[in-house]
Amino acid sequence: MATAFGALGCAGKWRGGARCVERWCAPRRAVFAGRLRSVRRVRHHGADAAAASSKSRLLCSTSDASGSVGAEVSSEQRRAVLMGLQSVLQRMENAARESSRASLPRLVAVSKTKSAELVRVAYGAGQRFFGENYVVELVNKAEELHKDLPDIRWHFIGPIQSNKIRKIVGVPGLACVESIDRAKIATGLERVCAEEGRSEPLAVMVQVNVSGEESKSGCAPEEAPELAHHIAQSCPNLKLLGLMTIGAPDPSREPVAFSRLLECRAAVSQRLGVAPASLELSMGMSADFEAATRMGSTSVRVGSTIFGERFYPPQRA
Repeated sequence: MATAFGALGCAGKWRGGARCVERWCAPRRAVFAGRLRSVRRVRHHGADAAAASSKSRLLCSTSDASGSVGAEVSSEQRRAVLMGLQSVLQRMENAARESSRASLPRLVAVSKTKSAELVRVAYGAGQRFFGENYVVELVNKAEELHKDLPDIRWHFIGPIQSNKIRKIVGVPGLACVESIDRAKIATGLERVCAEEGRSEPLAVMVQVNVSGEESKSGCAPEEAPELAHHIAQSCPNLKLLGLMTIGAPDPSREPVAFSRLLECRAAVSQRLGVAPASLELSMGMSADFEAATRMGSTSVRVGSTIFGERFYPPQRA
């Protein structure tokens, strides 16, 4: 079974009928196979840090990370991130095996409220895709890290305000905006991308509120086909990647919530005249990524299980 840290695949290659982009492929697996080692101790500026447990597949060396981990990251914090990432990957593999999947979803490590140095730790273990909910955090972390970590890729997954669109589009390493919930935001992104002269279309997803909760963002399922059609037909500087959702609050209901997104994808694909499998599904977070993996998610967004409990400072944008 192919495993995935969410690193970039070999762009331009074809594998299993799908373009090998943003996924694991044989060359990448070979590179990271060297990290499946027993316990080692690695040095960062003379300070030893336990990199992994005896079964760790997340061993990193000083050459793995394109930059050192700052002094504010303790060995305990570092070890916790490595172990958290290892645990998520193992659980994803188990869920995929149970459902006879040949490959894993993309793992987007959600680093909101966490420091850029903790992002470096996960990056050093092979993780490449990171998600942010707040524009200010996305901008600050991306600007701090992009010179040292040029292949880091960012997904914006939070609510979008029209006056923040230009800041989002200007983020170095921006790979995808997952939270488009209305045509106004899609049109705004299209306009700014055109003005900024992006070299290629920006990947986007339509966020769908499958649970119907007022507290959650996302368009209604019945609105998704027309919103997707608007993006596909009227926004040449955007590339519709697929659909995103936040599942139901009760984990026992997740299969129902995820089934609704699958149904929504079928309706969207019919409206666009494309195969359902050509549209990705971003579903599954810390509490339900295993169920999402079994249900066919192509991208999971996991935060606290990797980086630990979040603390929310006031007045974030």
